[in-house]
Order: sequence, then structure tokens, then C-alpha cells
Amino acid sequence: MEISFRPFSEIILSARLICRTPLPASFQSFDSLFRRLFIFDATANPQPLFALPVLQTIAVIVTKASILSAGVVTMVKLARSGVAAATAPSIGVLGILTLLLAPATATYHFVLLWLPVGLLVGYFFHERTPLRAYLILGAYALIGFFPYRRAYAFEGRGGLTVLAYPRLFLLLAMFIACIYFIWNRAERNGTALGSADARLSEFPGRAIYK
Repeated sequence: MEISFRPFSEIILSARLICRTPLPASFQSFDSLFRRLFIFDATANPQPLFALPVLQTIAVIVTKASILSAGVVTMVKLARSGVAAATAPSIGVLGILTLLLAPATATYHFVLLWLPVGLLVGYFFHERTPLRAYLILGAYALIGFFPYRRAYAFEGRGGLTVLAYPRLFLLLAMFIACIYFIWNRAERNGTALGSADARLSEFPGRAIYK
């Protein structure tokens, strides 16, 4: 009887451990990262950075709110720019933003990024900034070829746990780069427009235009 009940008991124990296990690093999300850093579990996560569950909640809320705010403000700025090509980078930013805010992701989810990344690359080429296009494309390619098994060795090792999330930080780097490139382009356009207005005001026949 003991032999017959042993598999059943192992199944029940495994199920309980799975329910208690923090989101694994393979999920590559901020939810998983902050659970590993701040939630202690004697079996599943015995070495958090700090055993303070309240920090996990605060960190997730603050991080995701910051990322969402940056994305929304950027898309609003693009929409108000009046540029016909503003739709492409908006879709690109939205695609990256969606995966950054997801509670869990898998490698195959990033196949869905081919369209947003393609639109961003096309936008940067259209803006005559090919280096920016290649940087975004290179980061996207690296997501597919990174040796994640080596990084997972750092999972559950206190502060070193952050090294087990390369895909998450590659995606975050893509997002920050896109936001910076878009805002930098907008500022340069505004500066160029201001310079053009200044030169026009110095034109001898400026009174004609007033």
C-alpha cells in the first residue's frame, strides 16, 4: 500500500511547491524579478535580497507606473506632432510597452514584436538616423540568441538575481532607447524650427509678412 500511495503523495507535494514558488526567472518580468528579490520562501526562494514583501508591491507599482507614463506621454507627443509618419513609432512603442508590463513573458512572445520593431526601424530610417535603427534591430536580434541558461544560474542568489533577467533588461533598454530617440528628434525639430523663425525675422522684408 505504501508503494501505491507514494506517487500520489509526490504529486500533491509537487503541486503545493509549484503554487508556492515565486514566478521563475524564465518568465522575465518585473513581477518575477521583484518577487525573487523581496519575498522569502524557505523552499522556493531562501536567499532574497531583502525579505520585505511590501517592497515587492511598491517596486512593481512604481516601476510599471513609470514605464507606462513614459510610454503614454511619448505616444501623445507623437500624436500631437502632426507628422504623418507618427503612427509607426507609436505602434512600436506600444508593442514594447505591452511586453514590459506583462506579468510573465516567454521567448515565443517576442515573435509578436517583429511588426513593432519593423515599424520603429522603418521610422528611424525615414528620419535618416540609421544608427538608431540598427541599435533597435540589434537589441531585438540579441533577445533571440542570448544564452539564457547561463544567466539562470544567478536566479535566487540575492542581489545577483538581477543577472538572471537579461531578456527583461534588453527589452527595457529598447524601450528607453526608443523614448530617448523620439524625444531627441522632437527637440531637434523644435530647435530647427526656432532657428528658421529667427532667420526669417531678420529678413529685410519681414514687415511684408506681418
